[in-house]
Amino acid sequence: MTSTGSNHIKSDTATQALVISKSTDHDAEPTVPPLEDIAVMEAQSSSVGDAQEHDRSQQIRIHPTLYKAAVEGDVMLLKQFLQSADLQQPNRPSPLLGVSIGGNTVLHIAATSSGDLTRKRKGHYVEFSKEVYIRNKSLLMACNKLKETPLHCAAKAQNFVMVSLLISFAKHEHQVGERSLLTSRNVHGETALHEAVRGGHRDIVNKLILSEPSLLGIVDTEGVSPLYLATMTNDLEIVQIHTREDPSMVSCAGPKGQTALHAAVLEHTGITNELLAWNKTLATVVDDTGSTPLHYAASVGNRATVKLLLQHETPAAFMEDKDGLFPIHIAAKCGRALVIKEMIEKYPDSDELLDKEGRNFLHLAIVSGKGNIIGHICQNDTFLRMLNARDYQGNTPLHLAAERGEFRFVRYLISMKMVYSSVMNRNCLTPVDLAIKDRDRGFKYLLV
Repeated sequence: MTSTGSNHIKSDTATQALVISKSTDHDAEPTVPPLEDIAVMEAQSSSVGDAQEHDRSQQIRIHPTLYKAAVEGDVMLLKQFLQSADLQQPNRPSPLLGVSIGGNTVLHIAATSSGDLTRKRKGHYVEFSKEVYIRNKSLLMACNKLKETPLHCAAKAQNFVMVSLLISFAKHEHQVGERSLLTSRNVHGETALHEAVRGGHRDIVNKLILSEPSLLGIVDTEGVSPLYLATMTNDLEIVQIHTREDPSMVSCAGPKGQTALHAAVLEHTGITNELLAWNKTLATVVDDTGSTPLHYAASVGNRATVKLLLQHETPAAFMEDKDGLFPIHIAAKCGRALVIKEMIEKYPDSDELLDKEGRNFLHLAIVSGKGNIIGHICQNDTFLRMLNARDYQGNTPLHLAAERGEFRFVRYLISMKMVYSSVMNRNCLTPVDLAIKDRDRGFKYLLV
């Protein structure tokens, strides 16, 4: 598997120019308020520094008025509520510490509600969140019942400005720190980057990675990296954001030992090409079953991808999985005749690859009921020798076809006049002996 160590992102002028050129919508967003403005407001607020730590054992329910203000991003309603006379009681917990049933604070709610809005409406949530933060900094790192921070919620809502605002808060708050916020993980072990990748928001992905490069190496509880997730969502541009970095700094990990390339070869040739050009060693990384990406590509019959993989890493064609099956065997079992043709054109000795039972790909095609493979073999005289090849039990393809009552295969093999129906296996049985008589009364006699 690919290393998931600490990562490093280049942030030079050329890279930032690339980021800007791929921007989709954040140029039209409200500007994140300067930290100096936050500092001025902080100095003016009598509540600054209150409740740095949130006592989760004494949580209070969020007031309906605060909930409404957070949903609507109504900063005036927020201020009016906090200044109301009935709240001016000594030793009373700050109402900003109230949470919803799901454990969400007003900052979570504002971040969640801020997506898919007009530019003006998004600006309201910026002002609202700024006001909340200067009154109670502890909310920045508060987690709901899913262990999500407000940053998770903002990334999920696909609000670039809110994401940028929260990151600026973390930079300003030295006791919390930007890295702590950015690397915070929810109940699924996901960071805000996972959420941004899942939503396909390239600007947020760029912002998060440039702010904290180590995010590229963090996998969730299922072992899924952001790059694997981007591949699964078929987002070439987000994949390219990852592949601009050194391969040693980016995790390609997926579930069950897979890599992003295992996922890519199933349906996205463009991403496959991108990943191979970036890190060709991915072609020989195996998953928990011992399967390479070439095994995967062979199973789905993606001839273009198979050809691409064969060009990049020769050893992959000769790597067997934990069941002793080579990629060409997988292609045979799945009836992928064109993939087999591609493989034998590249490696003419592919018929010599045997599984744990000594079977070549023709044996496996017969066992799997994929007789279409026979026609492709017969088009190349080099492979006619496979018609009478014997496995470790002495069975030829004809033995296997007869034993399974595959009448059409037997008839085809016999018509070639290149098979020997009298060959005995190690149990001294010929194909005639193995023929299933009750399948077709004339089946057994076809072999005589």
